[in-house]
Amino acid sequence: RFEGRLHLVWRTAPTHFASGDARLEVASAPGPDGPWTHDATVAIGADVREPRFVVDGDRLLLCFMELGTDPKRFQPGGVHRMERPLGGTWTDPERWLGADIVPWRIRHLGGRWAMHTYSGGERMYGPRPLDPVVGIRWSEDLDAWSEPDPIHVGGCECELVALPDGRVLGVTRNEGPSRRGGDLLVFPDLDHLDQAHAQVTPIPRKPDSPNLLLWD
Repeated sequence: RFEGRLHLVWRTAPTHFASGDARLEVASAPGPDGPWTHDATVAIGADVREPRFVVDGDRLLLCFMELGTDPKRFQPGGVHRMERPLGGTWTDPERWLGADIVPWRIRHLGGRWAMHTYSGGERMYGPRPLDPVVGIRWSEDLDAWSEPDPIHVGGCECELVALPDGRVLGVTRNEGPSRRGGDLLVFPDLDHLDQAHAQVTPIPRKPDSPNLLLWD
């Protein structure tokens, strides 16, 4: 929700797999019952996916990932963003971060913005596959980001949530090559989000697109 309206973004494409015909559509309404208005279309001639909204005071940000056009390959092409200021319209997409990461979640942790990412997806399916690496980037203003701190080897899609006792709970999806399924991660606190301090419990079933919500 931003500026009294509910904003919705979705990817549409011929299939789930990479396509140059993929696009993102952005719409908004006073509430879930509408009426809905079309606000923007994102089409860059390459695959686009993983759209994420972030509200930061008087601006609404939309970030998304660029991929390639070959449905049989994983070709990360960078992270882009758009912005809608108060009383304004969406800006054109601009490149935000490099081509080597997949943005998975953006959350507020410990007073800072945290972007949960993974890298190495393009190497998971090659002739000599390697495990991806979950990382975290930090920002004070959503503009400048730290270099990624690796927190878990072997996972890709990762969600983190800070618990009331100070610990940080995470869930990852594992796509191989070392193992499939997922991992439940427990870190002692926000200052020790790293492989050395993680308590890892394997999950036999693969949790696709994990989300964690802290409720009471």
